[in-house]
Amino acid sequence: MIGTLAQLKEIFHCPVRVGDEKIDVQSISTDTRTIGPSAVFLALKGDVFDGHDYAKKILEAGALGIIVEQGRFAWAVGNPKVIEVPNTLEAY
Repeated sequence: MIGTLAQLKEIFHCPVRVGDEKIDVQSISTDTRTIGPSAVFLALKGDVFDGHDYAKKILEAGALGIIVEQGRFAWAVGNPKVIEVPNTLEAY
């Protein structure tokens, strides 16, 4: 186990928002093909791909949460399953 969603938000200095902050996070993945219901998706951006393109779809498919770069998505602000960080690669 990685910790709880609230602990992840604390590690990334993201304010804990409303929602079930006691949810256990079993894994963090950068691969959309390996996301399970107890996993958090970390959206990385590279020269050929951008995980942010899949972030909303992964969340809607049942991922426990997502980690994205701040300001990328208006819909993410205040979403209890979204952790916003300045740079996802540095967070990784």
